[in-house]
Amino acid sequence: MHMKSETRELLLTLMHPQHADILSLVTADEEFGPQLALGHIQLMREKGEEITAELLALEHKYGTADVFTGFPRES
Repeated sequence: MHMKSETRELLLTLMHPQHADILSLVTADEEFGPQLALGHIQLMREKGEEITAELLALEHKYGTADVFTGFPRES
């Protein structure tokens, strides 16, 4: 899934999820929940926010590709 840069910037501006919210996304929607959760985690990382071990485990379980481009994320 490729996201337009304007949409991505809007998400960066608006989204500041709590960890519980991120984890609930995964169970709320089996098809899109994990992808949304990975997007939240990626945005947190780009904003320099701390990624907890719980969220890292979630990311490891569902994948580490860049959710905006679909390509593997650079370390």
